Amino acid sequence: VSGRGGRREGAYFPWKGRLSHRAGIICVVDDAERALQHKLQLERLAVRQHGLVTAAQARKLGVPLYQMARSARWHPVRSGIYRLSAVEPNWRQSLLAAVLVGGSDAVASHRAAALAHGLDGVSGKVLEITVGPRGNSRNLAGVVVHRGPLIERIDKTWRDHIPLTSVTRTLIDLGAVVSPEALE
Repeated sequence: VSGRGGRREGAYFPWKGRLSHRAGIICVVDDAERALQHKLQLERLAVRQHGLVTAAQARKLGVPLYQMARSARWHPVRSGIYRLSAVEPNWRQSLLAAVLVGGSDAVASHRAAALAHGLDGVSGKVLEITVGPRGNSRNLAGVVVHRGPLIERIDKTWRDHIPLTSVTRTLIDLGAVVSPEALE
């Protein structure tokens, strides 16, 4: 699609910004507006993730990390994880942060999954995750990390936007970390 004077959509003009095609009308979208849209998308994502985003998610949405580091709106939580300052820290947020650092195949497991599922017999708000063979287990101070084979799809579920092991898999995993009395 060409604009006035044969200019193509997406072409950059330093004095105007970028041309964009909206609803059949060619208009100028300035870079400040585009940056604001990206920041709003990132904040909407954070709201769905207990106030958290990863550095990779920010980069994908076009928000430079140096802006997040300088901003009072974002606080680093763990390596590569940022929290919206308006969202108070809590256990579920800490659990999701650990899972996000663990990698795409990481899930909350064992006692943490039992607590997230609301199962009885587990006390304390322990952070416990399972990562696959390629998962990250570094930079996870205060987190119990189990490494094993990839968790099968049937053994995964989501609760409150946190990936975790299914109830059945959680009960099996608990057998390794709690007493038989607590497991019953």
